[in-house]
Amino acid sequence: MSRTLELPASRRAWSEWPFVVPFAGRVLALQGMHPVVSAGLMDHSSVFEDPWGRGWDTVGYGLRLIFSDDPVAVAAEIRELHRPLYGRLADGTRYHPWNPRPWAWVHLSTYEATVYSRRAIGRAPAPAEQAMLYEEWKRVGRSYGLREQDLPVDVAALNRYVWATIQDELVATPTATRLYHDTLRNLPAPPGLPGTRLSWPLAGRLTAPAIRLLLAGSFPSVLRRRMNIPWTPLHEAGYQAALLALGTAVRTLPAALTRFPAARAAA
Repeated sequence: MSRTLELPASRRAWSEWPFVVPFAGRVLALQGMHPVVSAGLMDHSSVFEDPWGRGWDTVGYGLRLIFSDDPVAVAAEIRELHRPLYGRLADGTRYHPWNPRPWAWVHLSTYEATVYSRRAIGRAPAPAEQAMLYEEWKRVGRSYGLREQDLPVDVAALNRYVWATIQDELVATPTATRLYHDTLRNLPAPPGLPGTRLSWPLAGRLTAPAIRLLLAGSFPSVLRRRMNIPWTPLHEAGYQAALLALGTAVRTLPAALTRFPAARAAA
């Protein structure tokens, strides 16, 4: 495979940080509720002890891959990081993240979460842009080691695949349940913010409901029900108001305040 991998649509999709707010909840739902991904997180991830750091690692690797001069090398690095992360499911079945089904699901659900999140903040890619983005995503997937048969042929097929997986395979796993109903109620202080050691006990209690609202709002409704997350019209109104504020920020603030440093550097 050529070492050259151009990702212009991916760079546009991942350029503005506000998309990360709905993206985080969407990924939590789509990946944390997958039984194999959940087992890997439970067995090997620091997400319970360091949710802020683990979340930034996920976004950080995405930014590195998309804005790197050598995305293929970054994809190889990410694949290699997962080499030792094997284990057994509750029924005794062995798992490894490189198994094609979970490996493809993580990659393809990240595409779905990206498109959902752009749409949520009022920056939905046009159909032609979505198609271009997905073609790039397939090329990246091949760099990860995915095979042609692991990748739906186009956006329509991808959307059918995602919905079928949501309907048939995603459940309230121990990982997703613990993250949403326990860890997010007792979040540690975000690293690097001044004064948080003293102020966070109160600030954390005040902000936890808003954080959980933002995350749960981006769950597909069927997955909220499976997770026993209450959701009323008032919850939905609060979530939509937050999305409107994020979208307004992207449209009105200077790019220096809304674009990731990697995106500004690549412009």
